[in-house]
Amino acid sequence: MKNHSIYLSCLVAFLFNAMNAQVDTRSEKEFLEAKSHFNRSYGTDYNLLNGRQYYLLYSSISHPFLYSDQYRSEKLWLKGVSYEGIPINYDIYKQKLILQYMSYSGEAKQLILNEELIDRFILNGKEFRRLSFPESGSGFFQVVSSGDLSFYFSWEKTMFYSPTSNSTPYNYTQPSRKAYLNKSGQLHTIRSRSSFTNAFDKKYRKNINHFIRKEQINFRSSTDESISRLMEYCKELTATQ
Repeated sequence: MKNHSIYLSCLVAFLFNAMNAQVDTRSEKEFLEAKSHFNRSYGTDYNLLNGRQYYLLYSSISHPFLYSDQYRSEKLWLKGVSYEGIPINYDIYKQKLILQYMSYSGEAKQLILNEELIDRFILNGKEFRRLSFPESGSGFFQVVSSGDLSFYFSWEKTMFYSPTSNSTPYNYTQPSRKAYLNKSGQLHTIRSRSSFTNAFDKKYRKNINHFIRKEQINFRSSTDESISRLMEYCKELTATQ
């Protein structure tokens, strides 16, 4: 896996450079050697290479990523193919998944992965899928609960201007999330207890309300685990009555 990452990084770097600039004879030779080794070892795969250079809108006191500005070795799926140990990060300001690689000069560089190729990815132990709904369009959703009755979060940050800042005047807000219930193929935006319970038939609402009050579930701040327990309860309730 380590060699896989090394040669993949080399291939990413050289293919990106080849697409955007003319390389000299030495660089071209090194590129062809790396490409040949990669193809012999792992087969030809250009899924990870279909991207463009990523530039971070700089802020010294905040960042546009969901969890941290550090790239993590995670797992992602592109067009049904899984990749492990790939350093990625999720820019929720631009809504882009970023891959980091090391150039031959030892410099860390980043590519924006083509979102059309992305099936899903794991970040900080949480699963994200690229989904499309008539109500929201296409985008990345954190999967809290899956199946016919499923629950998602979408995450975002905004940039704001702060002229009193001692460093850069542009900074990012804290991450905020929107909650969604997918029921029978219809996406419901969840803003409150009532918007959640009203998505169900009347005969279920009293029991669901009781469970929400008992568990003290708040759709703006409750943990993934709390929401997951609620969804399991709703699935059992609607399946048995």
